[in-house]
Amino acid sequence: MSIFIKRKNSLSHIKYLLFLTWFCTACQEEDPRIRVPIFIEQEFPISYNALVPEGKVPLPHHNPTINQDDADQLTEDLFIINNYGLYQGAEEDESCYFHNALDIILPNATPIFAVEDGIVRANIGGDQYYRTLVIEDLDDISEAWSYTHIFDIAVSPGEIVEKGQFLGVVNFKGLEHIHIGRMKIRNGGSWTNFQDHIYTFPDDFFTLKDTMKPFIKTPFHFFQNHENSPIDNSETVDTIQGQVDIVVSMRDAGQYSGDVLTGSSEYWGDRLAIRNVYYNIVKDGLVIDQIESFDFRKIELESSPTAWKTTLTAYKHRRILDSDPNNYNMFYSHYVLTHIRPNFEGSIQPEDENLAWDTQQLNDDGTAAYPNGLYEIEVHAFDTNGNEAVQSDLVYIKNQ
Repeated sequence: MSIFIKRKNSLSHIKYLLFLTWFCTACQEEDPRIRVPIFIEQEFPISYNALVPEGKVPLPHHNPTINQDDADQLTEDLFIINNYGLYQGAEEDESCYFHNALDIILPNATPIFAVEDGIVRANIGGDQYYRTLVIEDLDDISEAWSYTHIFDIAVSPGEIVEKGQFLGVVNFKGLEHIHIGRMKIRNGGSWTNFQDHIYTFPDDFFTLKDTMKPFIKTPFHFFQNHENSPIDNSETVDTIQGQVDIVVSMRDAGQYSGDVLTGSSEYWGDRLAIRNVYYNIVKDGLVIDQIESFDFRKIELESSPTAWKTTLTAYKHRRILDSDPNNYNMFYSHYVLTHIRPNFEGSIQPEDENLAWDTQQLNDDGTAAYPNGLYEIEVHAFDTNGNEAVQSDLVYIKNQ
């Protein structure tokens, strides 16, 4: 089914409809599904009948004509299957990547509307299932929204669009969804080149109902730096020394992160990435170090041939710690908490894998910063709405 927009009092209306008629015919040759045009009339300037909270943008499937109750129901029914920063990947290392946007489960043919005023900069990508529409902000040049898995696109590059204007419809072959991302452009880059897109944290722009805290799995895992076999030398407490990585398995199960898939009776999802995390190193009941680790509000995600290396710098591959790494329902991502630089802001680099907890570190006076003994690692993880989870595990340092 195709959905086309009709703009009132447009001088180019007839030409526009002729173009869309041709476009639909071309698409029908490419896609054997029956596509029946539906005309949507919008009044300009566009106004929303339902309140959009101050500082937020509407969901991409929020039709400006719906009332407040229906708009509130969109938030209630929201199902995000993948979010920003989520570990994704199959068996091969080279297939691993950070998810760089929000995947909102929506049936194909769901109308999609602009979440902010902007200018269309690109209509790019693969076939009808992988098109990406890039719309640069009018009031924030070099910042943009991207809409992927959108088709029957009703706007063209160079066209100014209003917040709430119809853009196209969801079209994906597989688990039907819209992939909406927030991004900026590399200096000197082009919006039509995916390699020039730098993605940033989109969650805070939307109203996401959630009072559930993340899950932190115990026991924690300790690795010698650069190793892929966890240290396991005790039935009770691991004993470590030297350059050590702290790996903690976490997932977020917010109220918008799980639902029953169409055609299934199984609850599915609940595996989103956390927003930020810090950890305390505790000895004898006293916090001796507090270390900020991942904060996806500060992390930028880029497309590059080495993206898989940065992903496996931040996460351990699922095959290392999961008995069934091909089960993507309610899975945990395995965060390498020690691979974040102090005061980190920017993109993760493959060389960050050299970072570790040095249990043999010395103080300025030459004494041991971490004398032999029992330590508690206390992890604090937060989701997008700031819900906090806290979990601890013990480790024994025995330096030579």
